[in-house]
Amino acid sequence: MDFVLALFPAGSGLGQSVITTVWVGTSVVCLLNLRFGFPLTGLVVPGYLVPLLIISPTSAAVIIIEAIVVYGFMRISASYLMERFGYSEMFGRDRFFAIILISILVRVCMDTLFWPIIADQLSLWDITFDYASQLYSLGLIIIALTANVMWNGGFKYGLKVSFIQLFITYILVRFVLMPFTNFSIANLGIMYEAVAASIIAAPKAYIILVITAFLASRANLKYGWEFNGIMLPALLALQLTQPSKILTSFIENCRYINGRKLSDSLYSPKACTY
Repeated sequence: MDFVLALFPAGSGLGQSVITTVWVGTSVVCLLNLRFGFPLTGLVVPGYLVPLLIISPTSAAVIIIEAIVVYGFMRISASYLMERFGYSEMFGRDRFFAIILISILVRVCMDTLFWPIIADQLSLWDITFDYASQLYSLGLIIIALTANVMWNGGFKYGLKVSFIQLFITYILVRFVLMPFTNFSIANLGIMYEAVAASIIAAPKAYIILVITAFLASRANLKYGWEFNGIMLPALLALQLTQPSKILTSFIENCRYINGRKLSDSLYSPKACTY
């Protein structure tokens, strides 16, 4: 009988949650940053892509391809179009907001125009490519984050970093966590489909996401408000109809750093949780 470590308490949900894979992926990104100086951008990307690699490799491949396309369009827009019209190159939160907008356009165009053509061509070889049900809307945010990772340090370096982080996280989840603990990925497919269905059924979510990210970007430039990423208030805005989730999120995660920078707070005993 194989040894299985009951690492996750029964009924906690962590044994069948994407939160666990995100934690593993974040740990990998942080360790690679400390050891090799890899960038810390896109912390959650490996943790979200690994379950897709196990459940639906096609979906993960599509997300990576679309992220590369987004990077290409962003490079053209930021480096050439802006200079052609007499503006400086986009950077910081303005660049990331532009990446979000381009991600939406790329996903809509490729899901409605490009992937159906690919599916038709593959059908000639008796290969089924169910793009309508396999491409989850959760990938919209992951596409933007992955493209942003590719931007930092250049395309080749960013792509190499992304694949190394993804490979190590995959090995840990697929060949360590799943065989030797009570972690199961069986219900993660249902979770991804539920998220996709809820977003597709409520397109207002896209509008809320984009508008809040834009307001966060403007507030940072105009008033100096720091959100540690414009996606944080945007994702919280999606939960406005459920205030209890926002409250519990703040109770579980919000930390007061006594006005210090994050790098300083890591060495400060005064950082506290409330």
